Amino acid sequence: MIFINKESRFLSFFYNIQAWHNKFFVYNFFISFTLLLIIWGEMIWAFFAIKTASFLSLHYSIYFGVDWIGTTWGLFFFSITATIFFLINYLLSGILYNKKRELSYFLIASLTLLELFMLASISLIIYINWGSSVSAI
Repeated sequence: MIFINKESRFLSFFYNIQAWHNKFFVYNFFISFTLLLIIWGEMIWAFFAIKTASFLSLHYSIYFGVDWIGTTWGLFFFSITATIFFLINYLLSGILYNKKRELSYFLIASLTLLELFMLASISLIIYINWGSSVSAI
């Protein structure tokens, strides 16, 4: 006889066993988790490497130039945003896996691409600020 208690219903709402048996789901989870760890590692490294800068250019566009200036704590906005997207997308894809599998796949694949583009933009922001802080010294 199977007993279902409140804890198992709560866990089954957030943790879908069928989704974790899918290779696409698992591989994309580990790829995006690795990218998230690299993003956090870059941010922590940049925080200690560019600590002496009084301000950092956090966004640059080709039309307006530097349009978002902040402190070294502003660098963590990108990594916190990536973490929030990671948690929300995997929560939603786990919930929607049984009902709308294609939407679940789309959420997972788009998260991996989003984190890849975010890693590229963070690397460029760090490179631009690293060059300006080294030349100022």
